[in-house]
Amino acid sequence: MGTKPFEIACENITSLSFHPDDAYFVTGDCSGFLRQWSIIDKLQVSLWTMNTKEQINAVAVSADGRWIVSGGTGNKATIWSTMTRERVIEVAEHTGAICALDISNDSKRFASGSADDTVRIFDITSGSRLIPPLHLGCTVVGVKFAPDASCIAITAVVNNSYPKSSSSVRIYNASSGNQLSEILLQQIFERQIITPPAWSFDCKKIFVASPGKIVCADPSACSRSEWGIRRDGNNSQQVSITTSRQIHRIFHRFIGLVLGLGFTRTDRPDP
Repeated sequence: MGTKPFEIACENITSLSFHPDDAYFVTGDCSGFLRQWSIIDKLQVSLWTMNTKEQINAVAVSADGRWIVSGGTGNKATIWSTMTRERVIEVAEHTGAICALDISNDSKRFASGSADDTVRIFDITSGSRLIPPLHLGCTVVGVKFAPDASCIAITAVVNNSYPKSSSSVRIYNASSGNQLSEILLQQIFERQIITPPAWSFDCKKIFVASPGKIVCADPSACSRSEWGIRRDGNNSQQVSITTSRQIHRIFHRFIGLVLGLGFTRTDRPDP
C-alpha cells in the first residue's frame, strides 16, 4: 500500500529538520522564514522571520526540542528558542554563506559548515566557539555529529578537475578538532549531488548518498562499500539520506531513504 504524501502550500523551501518527537518539522526558505509544521494536523503552527532577505540554507532542531539553529546567506548562525519563539543568539564568525548545520545529541553544541571552506563548533547556549576552525580547503556539503557526540563527520567536494570533482567524508574529533580519517567516496560529475552524512547508531558506519548509489563508509578501517539504487536518468535529481531512531530500534542497523528515487533499504539484525 502506498503512503499518502504530506503536501504543504509553501514555495521555495531550502531546508528541513524534524522535531525529536516526530510530530513536527521545521522548514527554512529563500525569504528568510522559518516555519514549524504539525505532521498530524498538516498545518503551520509557528513562524519565525530573520527580518531580512537572507536565504536560509540549513536548519537543525536540538534533540531536547529547546533550540533551533538556522543559517544561510547572511554568513551567520542564529539560535532560536522553541519555548519563547525568539531569537536568542547570532554567531557571525563565518566569512561565507552557511550551507550545513547540525546539533549534537546532548543538545550542548552545534556545528556549522560554510562556503568559506571551514566547519566551526560552538556552545549552543552561549554561542562561544569551542575549538579552532576546521579548515577543509574545499566545499563543505554536510556536517553530522556522531550519536555519542565524540566525532563529527563532514562531507566535502574538491573541485580539482573540471568537469569532475572528487568527494570525501572526513572524520574529526569533536573536542580537539584533530582529523581522524578520510574516506574518498567517488568521482562525481559537475552538478551531481552528494548528501550530508548519516551515522549508524553504534557510531561505526557513515552513510552518504548520491544519484545512483548509497555509500557505506567504515572510518575505523578506512573502507567503503556501495549499494546501487534505481535512477530515472536525471543526474541532477535531488537525493537525501537519514537514519531513524524509531526504525533503528526495530531493524537495529540502518535505513536509507532516498527521496524521489523510489528506494528504501533496511538491514535486519543478525539472528
